[in-house]
Amino acid sequence: MMIKSYNYKIRQETGFSLMELVVSIAVMGILTLVGYGVIALNSMTFNMVNTGTIQRWDIRKAMQMMRHDCQMIDPNKLIGIPSNGNKANRIAFQTIDGNVIRYRRNGSNVLQRRLDAGNWTTLVDNLTVKPFRHLDINLSPTPTEADVKFIEVELS
Repeated sequence: MMIKSYNYKIRQETGFSLMELVVSIAVMGILTLVGYGVIALNSMTFNMVNTGTIQRWDIRKAMQMMRHDCQMIDPNKLIGIPSNGNKANRIAFQTIDGNVIRYRRNGSNVLQRRLDAGNWTTLVDNLTVKPFRHLDINLSPTPTEADVKFIEVELS
């Protein structure tokens, strides 16, 4: 008897099954969402830090300008302290070189400066407090211009 030998080629299948594709797409979706969340959080954090840095820089610049202006005040020429309720919102004085400098906080919480009759220049936005307090020799608030010995400035 003769035995026949059959050679069957076993066919190798290539590719991915549907289940493997679905699982890999789901994993990629989850990784994409996590990556997007990390990027969005970093972007939001950067914007908050950048905004805070810019605001602090504006306040430092305004304080430096105000410090220089106050060093130039002619002590006998403090002018323009309003007698009404706005005295904490503005101040005006003449410098030793004859210039008149005015500071004000306008209705939109913006600190502005004007030199002589020039235009108002914005120094700081979004003030949360009244910037000026007029103090007497005992560091107590004073309503009268003649008693002012100190000016306290708070920018926040």
